[in-house]
Amino acid sequence: MEVEELLRSWDHDHSIILGKLDYISKTLQQRQDLSKAELLPRAQQPTQVSAPSTPPHHEVYRGQPEGPHISSPLSGEAALWLKQHDPSIISACKSATAGEVLAAKAAIDAVCARHGLQRSDLQAHLGILGLDVETVDEDAVNVKKMLQELADDGGWTVSYNHGLRVLYRHLRNTKVHSVKMQAEFEAPMWHVMALMVEFDLTSTWNTHMQDTVILHSELPLLTCIYGGLWTPFLLFDTVAKAEAFDIGLEDRSVLARLSNLSDAEVELYGPLPPAHKKRRRATIGSGSCFRLEPLPPGPDGKHRTRATAMAHINPHLPFVPAFLVNFILRVASPFAYRMMSKVLKELFKEPDSIFNQRIAARPEVYQMCKDRTKHLMMYHYGVHIDV
Repeated sequence: MEVEELLRSWDHDHSIILGKLDYISKTLQQRQDLSKAELLPRAQQPTQVSAPSTPPHHEVYRGQPEGPHISSPLSGEAALWLKQHDPSIISACKSATAGEVLAAKAAIDAVCARHGLQRSDLQAHLGILGLDVETVDEDAVNVKKMLQELADDGGWTVSYNHGLRVLYRHLRNTKVHSVKMQAEFEAPMWHVMALMVEFDLTSTWNTHMQDTVILHSELPLLTCIYGGLWTPFLLFDTVAKAEAFDIGLEDRSVLARLSNLSDAEVELYGPLPPAHKKRRRATIGSGSCFRLEPLPPGPDGKHRTRATAMAHINPHLPFVPAFLVNFILRVASPFAYRMMSKVLKELFKEPDSIFNQRIAARPEVYQMCKDRTKHLMMYHYGVHIDV
């Protein structure tokens, strides 16, 4: 008898539970249908009179002016609308102008994916958009390659590793000699950057450098320079171009690509110092670069910066023994590291020093660097720094 009562009680409770579950299921379904309807563009919501569906891109820009149909091939009218209203295109243009090449590429990727466009569609309207997609893509590929080579020490020989880490590589049957150097300095990012941006002052603190001249600059992203180098064996020089990329969000750094000036550029930006005729021209190989990374302050609160340089140099000499280059690097590296450390401490000590005057005179370079460093410290490390 007790068993029968228990079974009847279970049946009763089971019926109640099933009823509740059915009610909950129907309620959830109604809410899902309502949510889907709210997420649809107004033209796609169920109405008594059916309306044509709205192109997908309007879903993103609800509340903005009605635009033309955007598809491949892209019309000039659609390109103009994108330039004025598409947040990704606006972001890509802004990032490309600021040298944020990886961010610009990501924004271009988003535009193409959203609207079903080809990159050639955007490139065809370079004049309207003001965005050189091919250059952005090429620069992004080169930046990633340089970062990969900087991080990969395979095939390199460690020449010195005390404070300053120096690696050397020479590929057989080539005249190119490669050097990679990395060190951390107790100095703010903008001081280390100033030693490079103010290249014309290099001969005032590095006695091995002669006739250091800035031939042309479009700060903060481009500098063209001439420099002579004294060695016990020969006098060398080079005419080079440094193009900077801000990859702070992706890599916490600024990366500068180093390359040779063409003969046409030398003629345009010259003349070179007269002594260049007595020097042997060394050329810079593809992938040469330097990287500056601001680090969180040390326990004493001092600013820190990690600097890395990689150079592939062809001295255009018939034969240079690899062991000799490696020996010179091993002997010269301690001197170079001590000199750089001393320079960073001494040259910026006095408020009216020439370097501090340059920093004050170029806010488009150094104030931007300070603001960017402050932002990256908080973004990557959650650390507030005073600049």
